[in-house]
Amino acid sequence: MITWLTDILLAFGLTWSLVLWGLVSFLGMFIGSTAVMAFLLVKLPATYFCDASRRDFWGDQHPVLRWTGLFLKNRLGLC
Repeated sequence: MITWLTDILLAFGLTWSLVLWGLVSFLGMFIGSTAVMAFLLVKLPATYFCDASRRDFWGDQHPVLRWTGLFLKNRLGLC
């Protein structure tokens, strides 16, 4: 079963040592980037994603008008 895989690897100019180095480097970068992102997320202040501005877009309007305006605002890419 391993012979067909070895034939495919050799057809692409790869060896088992190159495949192993690729796997090790992939796992190292995956684990490293996951650790860095976890560290950065833990260090963010609790209010980082909170916004001081009012989020309720046309809150006092009729729901149909409010949802239509919200849809159009998002389609146009406005804040």
